[in-house]
Amino acid sequence: MSAFVWAWAWLAAAAPLPRDVGTEDVDVEPTEQVEGAEAEPSEPAEPADTGQASDEPAPAARAEPEPPPLPQTGSPTFLAGDQIEVPKAEGDVFATARIVNITGPLPDNGFLLGQTVEVSEEVQGDVLVMGQSVRIKAPVRGDVYAVGEEIRVDAPIYGTLYTAGNRVMIASDIYGEVEASAREIEMSGVLHSDTSFRFATVKVGDNARVDGNLNYVAPRPSNSFDGITKGDVSFKLGDFDVDVDPTDPLGMLQSLLWWVVGIIRSYVGLIAVGAIMLAFASPFVRGPSKVAAEQPVMSAALGFVAAIVTPVAASIAILLFVTIPLGVIALALYGVGLYIVQLFAASALGHAMNRRFFPSLGTGDFAALATGLVPLVVLSAIPQFVGTVVWLLATFVGFGALWLHWRDEARDRRRSRKK
Repeated sequence: MSAFVWAWAWLAAAAPLPRDVGTEDVDVEPTEQVEGAEAEPSEPAEPADTGQASDEPAPAARAEPEPPPLPQTGSPTFLAGDQIEVPKAEGDVFATARIVNITGPLPDNGFLLGQTVEVSEEVQGDVLVMGQSVRIKAPVRGDVYAVGEEIRVDAPIYGTLYTAGNRVMIASDIYGEVEASAREIEMSGVLHSDTSFRFATVKVGDNARVDGNLNYVAPRPSNSFDGITKGDVSFKLGDFDVDVDPTDPLGMLQSLLWWVVGIIRSYVGLIAVGAIMLAFASPFVRGPSKVAAEQPVMSAALGFVAAIVTPVAASIAILLFVTIPLGVIALALYGVGLYIVQLFAASALGHAMNRRFFPSLGTGDFAALATGLVPLVVLSAIPQFVGTVVWLLATFVGFGALWLHWRDEARDRRRSRKK
């Protein structure tokens, strides 16, 4: 979880909380009404002749009052699991699960990662969220950073909205700036500040409005924004592209978040498999791990040969027809083995790291596995050359250590039978 926490913390520090954005927008409109009333105190209906006084009070009527600040003292909460509900928190919340739902007021920031993420109660700080389905159902006082397949905003956001995904739906007031990039954008809320869109298609509702300037990138100009934008409208020709633009901060943010979530998924998957194997078949992990630590070079060399010979031998067995079941089983075990053998290399690395740098963690097998998987997963996630080399090296060492362990086990059995 350290990589996850570090990434969220870095993102949270990237932009300050705009605590008073909502107040400024709400106060501007009533001020204009008062000025108009002072200019014509005896005839209050006269401003209607200008055609503007009757239009401008409408935004103030829809603007919601800024929520009162809540105490922001308290220790952070760290949660992980399959389905998580957060009914109460004293400080920041770091949560990762298949389903995450904020069901109680959040006095600080929320760092949320899951397949389905919902914010159902008010958040006083920022919300940084990634998920397949993301929904903001309660007011957020700070900024919102959201990346996902489908993102829906159904409640006011008093800070800035940064979002990227396949489909983004904005159905409420946004008082800060908006930067949204999606294949499809649906807008039916009121955007009170400057807005930047990048989309392939856009749908604009009847009640939608942009009070600031609007800049958008699209394959073709759109007349959907005619009559709803008070500021300037700027169009730039461009196709919606999922590739990351190195000069686009939002694209870089999306790329970084997906890289982090890939690391977390790999780590959680491997540590879960390792924990099950240690619980029910600890000798199967402990033996090859010890061999990998004692003979890393021999394990890597033998693993390289075994990784090539095994699928070839299994394919030949299938071609001989008589041994088709044996060949199919061998190929299936080979595919599973490519995943499992990394645990042996990680465990050997973890034992060495704990002895040298973390003696307080002890010499337990699970502690060694948890420590060794961190550098292995992170380095394997580095794009292109480095990640591939690290993954192959760990696979070869683990495969070779498994073969050496089985060889030693068979030799010991033969010797015991002779005695």
